[in-house]
Amino acid sequence: WTYPQGSVPENLMLFTEFMHLDLDIKAHDPGSVQEAIFTVDFASTLVAVAPHMHLLGSGFVFEHLPSGGQDACLLDITEWDFWWQQFFHYPKEAYVFLKEGDKVRLRCTYDNTVANQPVVNGVQRDPRDVRWGESSLDEMCIANMILLVPNPDFSGSK
Repeated sequence: WTYPQGSVPENLMLFTEFMHLDLDIKAHDPGSVQEAIFTVDFASTLVAVAPHMHLLGSGFVFEHLPSGGQDACLLDITEWDFWWQQFFHYPKEAYVFLKEGDKVRLRCTYDNTVANQPVVNGVQRDPRDVRWGESSLDEMCIANMILLVPNPDFSGSK
């Protein structure tokens, strides 16, 4: 859809992400928790989150830690499935306002045991220490987000 000619949207939609790059998942660890806290750089409204991990992922939690407010869970996947990587959209009444200076916590849990190793060319891999990487045999810990930000060109007319 598009806006009628001459009209300007009140908000712009922005895709951004928080990434925990310093992963250190030890071989044979059944519950390696990798966590990072990020500071929100600008005010925005969170409308959707898409978690991203690879094959060793077992749990994903994304939390809002507002300055001077009550912490809130934004997404909690207790049994990660690699094939569930999608955007989870909040209903409009549940959009989350993120103030500049607020914090968010990203917590990814991994199962790096023998039983949870991927099969490559018909052979199940042995556990190994895993770090951040592009291959599905490496790992990632990302919260992709869709945000609404005020449009500086909006003048009040819709």
